[in-house]
Amino acid sequence: MKINFMWLVTSAFFTAIINGATTERVDLEAGVSLTETAPLLRSPISVGLAQRAHNILEADYEQNLVDLIHTRWFFRKTANCTEALGNTLLYIGSGAASVAAGIKLIGSEDLSNIFLFASTACFAAHITFIGIAKCSSREQSEREKQLVTLADEVGFKVVSLETRVTDDGE
Repeated sequence: MKINFMWLVTSAFFTAIINGATTERVDLEAGVSLTETAPLLRSPISVGLAQRAHNILEADYEQNLVDLIHTRWFFRKTANCTEALGNTLLYIGSGAASVAAGIKLIGSEDLSNIFLFASTACFAAHITFIGIAKCSSREQSEREKQLVTLADEVGFKVVSLETRVTDDGE
């Protein structure tokens, strides 16, 4: 696909140089509507090549839309899941630290150390997952801005799906 597009651009460039200021006139009486030929009349390349270029660019535009929608969904879901997991681990870690303190009062040093280690691991995982959630939320926002720009080109309004990450540890 990239090679075809590069060939198309190179051909258009050399055609423009060879043809100079001449343009091919479109026969409107041959059944081609004026709305189809308006962008083609500005082009110094043949009508067929210009139409192929429009088709390729339309396909690229459509693929960009599909990619943006899929990646926006992926980052939104990643932010939601990692936020929930990170905040859950915060509460598990807090509970494990409290249990470790209670066990230490009873006198079991080894069991208390296990709970303290689990608590520390939960806090570390909380920080990691909340960081991932914040990064995913930021990426989702970037994709949404790009999607709004592409949607404006075709007169479509995108409903905002802003993801707010809440860190319960703050």
